Parts: sequence; structure tokens; C-alpha cells
Amino acid sequence: ARPPAPVTAPPAPVSAPPPPVPRSPLAQPTSPVVGGAVVPTFPYPYPGRPGNAPPGAFPAPTSTPVPAAYPGPFAPAPAPPAAQPAEVPAWARPARSRPALVVVGSLVAAGLAMVWPGLVAVACASALVLASALGYAMRSTRSRRMRAGPRRSDVAVASLASPLHVLRGALVVAVSVGLGVLAGIGVWWAVGLVAGSAVDPIGGPGGLGPRGESLAVGLAFLAALTVAWLVPTSRPAREGVRTALAVLPPRSVVSTLVVVVAVVVVIAALAVVASGATTPDWAPLRTSG
Repeated sequence: ARPPAPVTAPPAPVSAPPPPVPRSPLAQPTSPVVGGAVVPTFPYPYPGRPGNAPPGAFPAPTSTPVPAAYPGPFAPAPAPPAAQPAEVPAWARPARSRPALVVVGSLVAAGLAMVWPGLVAVACASALVLASALGYAMRSTRSRRMRAGPRRSDVAVASLASPLHVLRGALVVAVSVGLGVLAGIGVWWAVGLVAGSAVDPIGGPGGLGPRGESLAVGLAFLAALTVAWLVPTSRPAREGVRTALAVLPPRSVVSTLVVVVAVVVVIAALAVVASGATTPDWAPLRTSG
């Protein structure tokens, strides 16, 4: 007898493939498989090579400009024009430096010191004290106006505080003058050593004669005045001198006249020294008796 035929299941019905699902234009594409290897795709074109992306790149390279590209309708408003800086008021600006007039004044003082060193020394020290007081007064007034603005009482307040400014000026000028005197004594001794004579720091280089002694006094006084003017403690005095010289317009007839008078005074002092008719008079610092 023949064996029974095997029972086979009926073939399953073939179902239709599912409809393709639409992909979002922003979805990442899948990497295709070529020859068993996964070939990566590039969602964006190569940088620097627009329109030359590999196959499968997304989105497709295009050179069509986007209408709503930046800035588009949301462009930022133009920046307002920069505000012009406010002009600094005259009282807030320090007075300009007048080095030419300062040098001329120093030469005049040195020329007169060759004849009257004592009187010129007292006058220069007093002028430095007054200049320092003026410098402190200008600083105080400027600081007060910076805090509260200009007021009608500024001049009155500065006048009432003038004794305090004079005292402060005398204290700082004492330091400046002390340093200047040391420098002057050093120059005095140096002139005596160069001349080969014995040096007396009080009475002048001995053995130089009237002309040599006057020239030595003038050089020593010029050195002392220069050091006393340049040391840091004389900064208020320099500011006060600049404030006082601000009344002379630069490159004016008055400034030129001041320079001419100063030159005449220096020439007259040199003529007196050259005549040898007089010796340095140290009064009131020292009496002749």
C-alpha cells in the first residue's frame, strides 16, 4: 500500500506591500547599502562647495536665494547717532604750561642774584609760597565745583580758606627750598674746587675775586632754583604759576614785552658783574658787619 501523501498547509495569501509613508522634508535620510557596505549620506552640502554634494545629500543644493534671508523683515533698527561729547568748562581745565616764561624768569632771578643774592632768595621763596597757596586754592575750588557745580560763593570760600592754603604752601615750599639749597651749596663748592681756591659755603668761593664770586653765586642760585622748582613738593607751586601766567595771552605784545624786559635786566646784571665794582650783597640774610 502506498504511504499517505503528506498534508501540506495551504499557501499563505500574499499581502500587498504597505503604502509608503511620506517623509518629512527635515527628516534625516537613511544611508543606502551598496555591496553590503553602508554608504554614508550627507544631509548638507560640503562646506565651501555648494551644489557639489554627494548623492543622497539633503536638502538638495541650490543657488536660489531665500526671500526671507537675514535680515529680512526683522532687520534691527539703525543705531542712533552718537552723542557729541560735552565741552569741558574753562574752570575744569588746568592752565596751560608756559615753559618759556618760566625759563626767562629763572634767568632773571639768577642774574639779579649775582648782585643781590639775599634779597632775590627771599623774594623767590616768598613767590613759591604764594604760588603754592594759589595752586591749593585752585585745586580746592575745582574739586568743590566737580561735586556741586559752580556757585557764586566759590570766590568767598577760597578767600576765607586762603590762610590755610598759605600754611600748606609754606610747609611744602620749605622742603623744596631745603633741597634746592643743598644743590646750590654743591654747585658753589664745585665752582670753588674747579677754580682751585678754598670754598666758604657762607661767604662764597674765596680767592675768585668779585667777578668770579658773583658768577659762582649766580650758578649756585640757578641750580638751587631749578631743583626747588622740579621736586614733587613744588607741584602746587607750578600749578599756581601756570594759573598766574594765564592772564598773559600767548604770543601777544605783553608776553613779548615781558621777555624783552627780562633780557634787559639780565644784560644789566652781567654788566654790573663784569665791571667788578661790587660784590654779592647778602642782605637781609647776612649783614656786612
